[in-house]
Amino acid sequence: MKSKIYLIEFLRGVSVISVILYHYFPKIFPLGYLGVDIFFVISGYVITKSLLLKKSSWATLKNFYNKRIHRLLPILYIVLTFTLLMSVIFDTPHATKNIGQGIIATILYLANIFYYTEIDYFDTFQANSPLVHTWSLSLEEQFYIFFPMIMLTLRKNKLRIIVFTLILLLSLIFYLNGTDELYKHYMPHFRIWQLLFGTLLALSNKIYYNNYVHFASVFCILFILFSQDIISPSLLIVIFATSSLLVRPKKEYYNYKLVFYCGALSYGLYLWHQPIMYYNSLFWDKSFVNFLIIIFIIVVISYLSNKFIENKFRYKITNASLLFILGASLLLLSLGYVGHTSRGYYSLKSYIYDVKNDSININYDDLLIKRTLIRNSILELPVEDSSILIIGDSKSEDLLCSLYKVKNVRYNQVEIHANDYDEKSFFADQKILKSIDQADRIIFTNTWQRENLNNVRDVINKVASIPKKKVYIISTANFEDLTSQYFGFFKQNLNNNEILKKLNKSVRFDWQRQSDELKEKLKKNKNVVWIDKKEAFMGKYNGFCIDNELVLYDTGHLTSSGFDYFGQWIIPKIGL
Repeated sequence: MKSKIYLIEFLRGVSVISVILYHYFPKIFPLGYLGVDIFFVISGYVITKSLLLKKSSWATLKNFYNKRIHRLLPILYIVLTFTLLMSVIFDTPHATKNIGQGIIATILYLANIFYYTEIDYFDTFQANSPLVHTWSLSLEEQFYIFFPMIMLTLRKNKLRIIVFTLILLLSLIFYLNGTDELYKHYMPHFRIWQLLFGTLLALSNKIYYNNYVHFASVFCILFILFSQDIISPSLLIVIFATSSLLVRPKKEYYNYKLVFYCGALSYGLYLWHQPIMYYNSLFWDKSFVNFLIIIFIIVVISYLSNKFIENKFRYKITNASLLFILGASLLLLSLGYVGHTSRGYYSLKSYIYDVKNDSININYDDLLIKRTLIRNSILELPVEDSSILIIGDSKSEDLLCSLYKVKNVRYNQVEIHANDYDEKSFFADQKILKSIDQADRIIFTNTWQRENLNNVRDVINKVASIPKKKVYIISTANFEDLTSQYFGFFKQNLNNNEILKKLNKSVRFDWQRQSDELKEKLKKNKNVVWIDKKEAFMGKYNGFCIDNELVLYDTGHLTSSGFDYFGQWIIPKIGL
């Protein structure tokens, strides 16, 4: 039993060390993120073994979830509270708003889905979010919602092995045939085969002892984790992790080793490392000395939280502790919601830091009111020229207002959101068909969303195939919240050149990625003209400011000044 525990802690230690190295040195350890895959194998093995040790009853299910709650949530909630507090003190409002959303997603175990839409895990990872690593917790718990129920329903081990093997193979087929690497990384149906490798090993209950085979497996794990380029690394790492659990050394080699202690603290190390690294990066540049200091801090905090939080709750399960955790859940959900709806505690931050600048109006509400008055007055006008048809969401309203401000003509516009594009319903809509028939130029402008890009492509290709129609697609150009960014600039007393450099790096790469994917899907269609909207704003004027007013008031919507400016920029692009 001790041999099993020490081996598992050793593997956990290797896993968490590799993940930390990847997050701090992603270019040096590009495959270190595969440590999470090992965690999944170990989790499947340990949880299955724990369920096998108990009598099969529905009381077991209650006990299982009770233990999971007390094991995982107390320290997680401490980390979330720490992160929110640090964000309120040090982050710009838009970052705090994003963290508020992340807290909600984490508590509801939807972080993997949330971060799939927000953050490319493999691109500039360190600068993204102090909570992005919670995606793996959500994915794991999504699996454990159903897994214990299946274990209790299927009483015989042979039947369990057959069912879980079929699920594993189906998930593995999804994974091997998937083309969207980010989707494969975050989504449970592409990942449960890793957990089920551990499950099947536990169900088989066959352990072999051979030093040579075991250490060969461990060597392969280390080689893959710290290599640069391996074919199908996730599959290989799972196979070797399973092999190292299946074929164990005859003697105990893992007791009282440094990596063993890292394994014993692995959950705390995993939770604490990303927020600590994230806030460290706001103040200090990366260096080896800085890394050693950060590692020392992470280990100390993980040790203290393990001793005074994890162990206090996991071994003392009471109704009072359960109510306390439930209350903490509701409180954090409320704080996350307020963080989102208050735009990152914008008013609170403004009061605390007394951020003012008379030369530039960054008052969100004032900018929104001025924009809304102009927008509403233009939308109420009758269509004067149907030769131009603008199709899209609020970005289409922006374009309509921009053209009106310059040309003083109210063109035709149809509202449709990115997720609502569907070829069948689109071409069944008589209003849309009539508008297309009257138009010479058709302009699609949306905040594009990757889950519906194939439908968007099909609609645009069909419209572009209509004779004598010019089709234009305007890219998504979303930035980090401009009013929030200027809040940070004023707080730091940055000069104009410094502001301009930061703004030119503030494109929201999550939305840009989706836009770029649509461009790639349409690149073979010679009848489609692609317009890169972000070029309208990069490096112009005083950052994103004209006549002491921001051009964009949030992440990508035009202000009253922005209407006129963008109209001047877009007119030659569409041949007017």
